[in-house]
Amino acid sequence: MRLFVIRSLESAIRRGGASASSCRRFSSDSGPERKVAILGAAGGIGQPLALLMKLNPLVSTLALYDIAGTPGVAADVSHINTRAEVAGYAGEEQLGKALEGSDVVVIPAGVPRKPGMTRDDLFNINAGIVKSLCTAISKYCPNVYWLSECYVGHICIVSVDKVRSRGAIFADACLKGLNGVPDVVECSFVQSSITELPFFASKVRLGKNGVEEVLGLGSLSDYEEEGLEKLKPELKASIEKGIKFARET
Repeated sequence: MRLFVIRSLESAIRRGGASASSCRRFSSDSGPERKVAILGAAGGIGQPLALLMKLNPLVSTLALYDIAGTPGVAADVSHINTRAEVAGYAGEEQLGKALEGSDVVVIPAGVPRKPGMTRDDLFNINAGIVKSLCTAISKYCPNVYWLSECYVGHICIVSVDKVRSRGAIFADACLKGLNGVPDVVECSFVQSSITELPFFASKVRLGKNGVEEVLGLGSLSDYEEEGLEKLKPELKASIEKGIKFARET
């Protein structure tokens, strides 16, 4: 675990365009002022993600939100000597303050699957959590990039990879797109027309307006084509479940 974290930190620093030594010298000229909010920052995914985002030189303000425990997480993360100012927010009454002015919102919030819990049980709980957070995002910062590990309704960008470093890399790509860096391409599960399914995971080009282009799948081998066709029924069922949940709750 320790080696994984070290490698993740090194990767985040490299992708942010800074060496380990230069992280100590960040100033206001590191780029535009950008606020990133992490919702679910006190959890097992949120804490290391907060640490990685604190290392990112593109972040000037880091808001950490959860139902409890975030002031302590914020205090720990704030010791990292980078330019980002860190604040912790706990409880529903502080959610709006955490979101206001955000440029990117990342949602690692959710509960793990427990003994006796079906996949449907887990989906209903986590989808409900994400939907309530997305409602708040629409109210307090409707024009942001937002990423989630759970699909509910019409979300601009959804990252389905739970690996902590992956979330930080995708958030970094969003920040670069906002800052006008050309040809920022990452994989994401988005509304798409590249297959007959309404949503699909593929490479997308990010820019100041979010997903500016959904890229095709490219040339597939016969083996890949076969695998793609096999996964479509299960993916279609999952998409329909998400859309139904969003419409009925």
